[in-house]
Amino acid sequence: MSEGYYLGFIDNRNLLYLVAVTASCTFFMTIPQYWLQLWTELGGSNTRFYVLGFLSMSAISWASTSTQMW
Repeated sequence: MSEGYYLGFIDNRNLLYLVAVTASCTFFMTIPQYWLQLWTELGGSNTRFYVLGFLSMSAISWASTSTQMW
């Protein structure tokens, strides 16, 4: 059978939702690495800002992963 058969059972809204959550998860799993690199290149100044940013992005990544599995 072709893939079109299976894709016919997926609502376009659900497919868009899956793509958006997957993109969000991927984005927020990658960006914290660059965020940490930026912070260390600046000499570790403004610690509270960077730690809260890192924690926020990590939480969003975790939430996206959990939503994707749900």
